Amino acid sequence: SDDNSVALLRPGKNWESKMPSDRAPEWNRLDVSQLHVLLLNGIMGVSLDPGESKKNLDFAVDEDKIIADVDSGAYQFATFLNTTPLSSVQEIAGIGEFMPQKSTYFYPKPLSGMVIRELDAPLG
Repeated sequence: SDDNSVALLRPGKNWESKMPSDRAPEWNRLDVSQLHVLLLNGIMGVSLDPGESKKNLDFAVDEDKIIADVDSGAYQFATFLNTTPLSSVQEIAGIGEFMPQKSTYFYPKPLSGMVIRELDAPLG
């Protein structure tokens, strides 16, 4: 649609102080963490609880479908985020944090049996 808007965090506005103090600085710097905490929860009032947010949030990867869903009124609002770099996922995992919801979408999806199966475990 022609009503597309872009929101950016402005430097010097102390938004960092609004991020959770019980989370690591690395977690607070993630685009998706800032989206969840500052916009979705802070401004729009969407719960950060995974069970609650499922009622109000959806996730999709098809940009054209997302735009069509907003234009048709099926959804009220959409955001597009930069891809979370693998280095950030490794950094967050390395300090024992969990990634925010829907921040680790990778394609193509690995076959789970190939990724989590113990190689020395007996088959069957």
